[in-house]
Amino acid sequence: MMKNLSQTERLTLLALLLASIILSVAFALRLPLDANPDERAHRDYVRLLIETGSFIVFRGGDPAYFETHQPPLYYLLCAPVFRATGGDIFALRMVAALIQLITIMVVFRAAKDLFPSRPEIAIGAAGFVTFLPTQAQLAGSINNDPLITLWCAFLFWKLGRVALKGGKNGIETAGMIALFLGVGLLTKLSMLQLVPTIILAYFIAYRTQKITFAQGTLFCTVAIVGGFLLASPWLIRNTLLYGDPFTLKIFPLTAGEHTPTPDFMMTQMRWSFGEYVIFNAVRTFASFWFIVAPNAVLPPVPPFLIVAILALVGIVGAFRSSSRGGVPDSERRVLFLFFLGLLILIPFFVRFNLRFYQAQGRYFLPALLPVTALCLTGWSNVVGKNRSIYAIAGVVIVLILLCLLQLSYY
Repeated sequence: MMKNLSQTERLTLLALLLASIILSVAFALRLPLDANPDERAHRDYVRLLIETGSFIVFRGGDPAYFETHQPPLYYLLCAPVFRATGGDIFALRMVAALIQLITIMVVFRAAKDLFPSRPEIAIGAAGFVTFLPTQAQLAGSINNDPLITLWCAFLFWKLGRVALKGGKNGIETAGMIALFLGVGLLTKLSMLQLVPTIILAYFIAYRTQKITFAQGTLFCTVAIVGGFLLASPWLIRNTLLYGDPFTLKIFPLTAGEHTPTPDFMMTQMRWSFGEYVIFNAVRTFASFWFIVAPNAVLPPVPPFLIVAILALVGIVGAFRSSSRGGVPDSERRVLFLFFLGLLILIPFFVRFNLRFYQAQGRYFLPALLPVTALCLTGWSNVVGKNRSIYAIAGVVIVLILLCLLQLSYY
């Protein structure tokens, strides 16, 4: 992924990769096991794979089995490390650190490919992913979120190519989309949320006359059906074991009576339904950007205001520039796809939170590439193309400070 780069780009990217490793090691060394989401259960899943030598059947009521309904790909990657180190926590956390390095390079290449008129966006995007506090902390944890984030970054990249080029290398691109959809489903079944975005990408290509309706139908079918076929052994296993290919019925059993519901939270906190929605939305938004303590209902005010400004100016800047012709038509299509792809995740999250209180922004990390692109292009366009590098550098510097602040909490 270092081919065809200028010396400045190569050196900057290498510096960001080094910074990512340093952050991952720092979080991995400083944080206790229970500081990361469900980390103990993720570790136990790997341990059970080693001990049994086979895939695990979910068992309710036993904390060691709370994550064993998850697809196995991430845990299979961790298994050799567990076996070689005797289950050393730091070593297992470094699996996510290596995944993060690949994610940084993928986001860099995707931004360089999808926004060719703005080369500064690519370096900024790599810096954004490196220093986004939530992403940095999870990159030093035992968790399958970094791997699903990687597959989704690949997928959004290829979907952006569909919006740009349409039918060029159509079957090959559809095959790549099928591959990333399939391995995503074998990592975490939340990958299902991106299926509507696949359809949307081909629809945009059709509406902009990049492909015919017949081509769009064929390519989209190959992408979606191919992805499900790749994941079908695991989906069939789930159906046979649980009567549910996507294990949607199992989540309430993963923490038993300790899984909070909206009614429980509204009773405990004396919230109205409207207050529940507001508090949930605020905490979710903040915890996409930085990890909020599990027992905190609301995030700290200063960092919340900072990330709110980052997001608001980024989105407004992206829209104003697009409406005024500040970006080429091709790049506008990509931003439109990315914005709608992010919005499509919201109904899934809302439905989930109407059953369980899960105000965790990490559920939106599959849209890391779209958020990065929208934020950086927005800030870049607000200050003007000639000064965009300063705006992008400013965003990255703010994230570095927030990342260091988060690290100081432990």
